[in-house]
Amino acid sequence: MFDCYALNVYGENAYCCPYTDFHLISITGDVPRDLGPALYRSAHGLLLQGAEGALIGGYGPEFDLVTPLRLSQQGVESTGWQCRIVLPDGMEAQHLRYTCRGPDLHAFIRGTWYHLALDELTADTRADHGW
Repeated sequence: MFDCYALNVYGENAYCCPYTDFHLISITGDVPRDLGPALYRSAHGLLLQGAEGALIGGYGPEFDLVTPLRLSQQGVESTGWQCRIVLPDGMEAQHLRYTCRGPDLHAFIRGTWYHLALDELTADTRADHGW
């Protein structure tokens, strides 16, 4: 593992997408498990609840991209369309700092704290989603 791009620690489990392979790795106790290639390289956030999840963010103009996913026996699978995160006023969510814990996305910008749950993001992945 060279670097960790997306990390989620929740309860006794940790999940990450390490650079440069961008596979989704689960770690329980001291046992790592490769779940397969992530659907999107360079995501900076990862939400998970059971087998459902989403990769958050990316490079350049994809800073607000949400990629919904599901963990299955076959690996990491797509569960819908990619969408974008926007602020409540409809503005771009650029320069947000993300922290992911289980199914909860916490984002911070200029002293404001936003919270968004995975089920809110995946309820409608056909359109942009805002706080």
